[in-house]
Order: sequence, then C-alpha cells, then structure tokens
Amino acid sequence: MRERRDDDGALVGYSVVLPGDRADGGTRPVWFAGSTLAYDLSLPRVRERFEPVVTPSDWALAEHRIREASELLGRAGQDEGAGDVAALGDLLAVAAAHSPALVRDRVQAAADAFEQAARAPGARAPGARSLEGRARAGWRASTRALERAPAPPGAAAPRSSSRC
Repeated sequence: MRERRDDDGALVGYSVVLPGDRADGGTRPVWFAGSTLAYDLSLPRVRERFEPVVTPSDWALAEHRIREASELLGRAGQDEGAGDVAALGDLLAVAAAHSPALVRDRVQAAADAFEQAARAPGARAPGARSLEGRARAGWRASTRALERAPAPPGAAAPRSSSRC
C-alpha cells in the first residue's frame, strides 16, 4: 500500500499493488488507486464507513431538541399537535434514508411504524385538526437540511411524504 498526502501532510488517498503484478517485463509494480478499483473504495468513502459523520455533540443537540419537542407535543394535545406529528414523520423518513447502512433497515422500519401509528383517526370532523404546531417549523427545517445533505453510499432516496 502507498499513501498519497497533500502539502500539509494530510492523507488524501492511497494506492495498492498485488504482489507479483508487474509491468515493464517485471521491473515495476502496477499500482491502483482505491477509487479506480471501485467507487466505494475511494478514501472518502472508506472514511465514511469508519468515521462518524455526526459528532457526539450533534447527537446531544438532537436529543435535547427531541426532548423539547416531545414536551411541546404533550402540552399541545391531539388537535393542535397533528401537524407536529406529521412533520416528525417526515423528518424520520428522511433521517432513515441518511442513516448508516448498518442500521438503515431498522431506522426505516421504525419510521414506517411511526408513520402508520401517527395517522389521524377518521372520526373527527373535517378541519377539526390544526396542521400547524409549535414544533413543526423546527422539524420542517431539519427535514429540508437532511434532504440537502449528501446521502451515505448505497442509500436509497428518502421516502418522505410531502406534508412539510
């Protein structure tokens, strides 16, 4: 293996050679960059699999905001919280599409279960529910930010509904 570094010494790529794979009558090895072997073997793609894209402080902030939103939903009640629940469902669908491959299927299953559980019962009079809520704007903004973020390798397109 051979490393490629930039002027500052940071690792920016690598090449590999198979023992015995030689050119010029066996005088020089044949090197292959990871990206020429396969897209997912480029250094940035390999790093994505081993380095978290989301930092621990990002997760802590997300947990804090989810707890705040949960408290808002609890106080809003069934009628006023309907829009917040819809927006949260959209956020979960997009988050599932951006989840690491290792847990993507489980996160998608959870998003699907939430979407099914969050469906409004049909017994209420039309227009009785407000689709706007205090938490919805934040979840809508989070959903849009995730939709614009680069998806991890092998991710499917987000299955978000258009309720935002």
